[in-house]
Amino acid sequence: MIYLNLVDELICVLCWGITIRLILIRHLNSETKVARFNTFAFVLMLLNLVVVLPIFAFLLKNLPIQSVSWLSSLVVATIDVLSTFNLILFCVFSCCTRLRKCPATVQDFLVLGAAVRHGQVPPVLTTRLDKAIRLLENSSICKNYCFWGNSTESKRI
Repeated sequence: MIYLNLVDELICVLCWGITIRLILIRHLNSETKVARFNTFAFVLMLLNLVVVLPIFAFLLKNLPIQSVSWLSSLVVATIDVLSTFNLILFCVFSCCTRLRKCPATVQDFLVLGAAVRHGQVPPVLTTRLDKAIRLLENSSICKNYCFWGNSTESKRI
């Protein structure tokens, strides 16, 4: 049982570690890569829901209560359930908001930054800025924009 607990916790950590890496450190050069990353993250979370969480339930039911293995299973299972639930809510919210068009009354938008290391702009920031530039070029409605940071060229129109 202890080995099953350790293997289950390891699978849980791997699923979440890879998923977080896919979400935070993306290399979005093409739409096919985006679809591949999203599909892989979906498969990992499906593995988490179908395999990892039921094993945690089995362990919590069958391990001696108050043992170290039971307590570690309880902590990891609680964090895993809450994180998975929040990720599912985020995905549902993202899908719902992407289906709706931006109302015509929107006049402002904000581009969130990302760390620039050694003068290299990370892919996440590049994608955000490219999208912002497309929105500015294609929108006659958007009147205000602001670029924030260490640059002396921050603008507001």
